[in-house]
Amino acid sequence: MLPPDLRQQALVTLAQAGSRIHAELSSDPAQQAELETSLREPTHIRVSGMPNEAQVPWEIVYDHPLPDLLGKEVTGEAKIEADTFWGFKHIIERPLTSGYEKAATPPPSEIPIKERPLFSLGLDMGSSTFQDVRQRFEQWAAEGHIDLMSFDYPPDFRDALANRPADIYVLHGRGGIEGGEIWIALGKERLTRRTLESWGTGRQGNALFYLDVAAGLGQSSEWWAWLDLFRRMGAGGIVAPMIAPRPEWSPDLMFRFMERFLQGQQAGDALRDARHEFFQETGNPLGLFYTHFGPAAQHLVAPHSPQRLPASP
Repeated sequence: MLPPDLRQQALVTLAQAGSRIHAELSSDPAQQAELETSLREPTHIRVSGMPNEAQVPWEIVYDHPLPDLLGKEVTGEAKIEADTFWGFKHIIERPLTSGYEKAATPPPSEIPIKERPLFSLGLDMGSSTFQDVRQRFEQWAAEGHIDLMSFDYPPDFRDALANRPADIYVLHGRGGIEGGEIWIALGKERLTRRTLESWGTGRQGNALFYLDVAAGLGQSSEWWAWLDLFRRMGAGGIVAPMIAPRPEWSPDLMFRFMERFLQGQQAGDALRDARHEFFQETGNPLGLFYTHFGPAAQHLVAPHSPQRLPASP
């Protein structure tokens, strides 16, 4: 649980930035009022497919004017209504490719599985939380909720990617930006986009990729190339942080998302609900850093139970 003063400071900081974005959506008061009316209730927001637009952190948009806060120092006195952040309220659908909106055939939203979804888990041995993450997924596997392949050596992960495609890929660990390039740790090595491209594992697929890494895609100019890379590695949807998260907090958010997704909930709903629950129980707005690229309706479909899978603990 975040201390009350840190929680308030984080909310005010995010609300300041989100209120600025909201104010820039339209300079016409009538249009602004119409927008606010249309978004008063939870809805589905589909973001444009232009790469430069997709960098906007729509999840932190705060649709309540804050004229007394804009341009001023953060204080602990401002009352912030957390549920008015778009990421806590709405389903936000971002494109996985630049041609997403104009495609004649929309990308598939179903992930067909066998008896249980197959996970491919890539772990950073230098992460302080990798043991906790591995144990949670091993517990789900032991209880029969998932099938699991776990890797901490990049060549093994590469070979599995090429020869035994999974339904869900999870990369957990450290990450960052160096020399303008994003890097993600796997095992004891740093993987860059160039490294992954050299693997040559290009193929089309419907899999979900979840990046539980300390690197924000939106903080680098090459983020769009990363999305395209994962798409060519078999991704039909990607959950990733646009702003670098704290690694000691992010696994909890991931577990909450996965529990919902394993029960058959659509990715857009599962991420919004996980964000909101994580905030309500911990006071931490970390979930607003994460977004889902691809069809918001992406979900698992089992042979004999297309609507719901066994609940995770």
